Amino acid sequence: MVQRASWNRSYCLDGWAKVRERVWDYISKDTIIVGYNIERDLGALRMAHALVVDLKLVVAEWLGMGAVDKEPPGHDSNTTGASVNIQVENLTKSLLGLRIRGANKFKKTFRDTLEEVLAIRETVMWCLDNRRLVKNWGMAEKSGYYEHQNRTS
Repeated sequence: MVQRASWNRSYCLDGWAKVRERVWDYISKDTIIVGYNIERDLGALRMAHALVVDLKLVVAEWLGMGAVDKEPPGHDSNTTGASVNIQVENLTKSLLGLRIRGANKFKKTFRDTLEEVLAIRETVMWCLDNRRLVKNWGMAEKSGYYEHQNRTS
């Protein structure tokens, strides 16, 4: 219903090529694109860009987890390397104390894309300024994960 109303009001673009065209209206080859698991989004738009900061990959690399495992299309894993939860809401809450994807007054979970984008940007900037704290956080997360695994084994 909402999708049809949006389409009727011309809020929707017809296909990935039109979306990509609109994206290029706002960015240039010199724009730094910041995101989370952004390879998936750029791939959907069949788009390549040289200046990309992907929060998921940056944190995984800093935690010594190397490249994030490739996941099948449509699969969004909560963990990387099966050891540390580097999902957006965990990163923003653990590192910055920001709660995103919260519950509204009707107790239904919602996703606010603008809130998420701003939280990702702030988390990337914070991580760049606090690399040692990010590494300490990751070691604590890994330690907690392994303790949990040992208790349940």
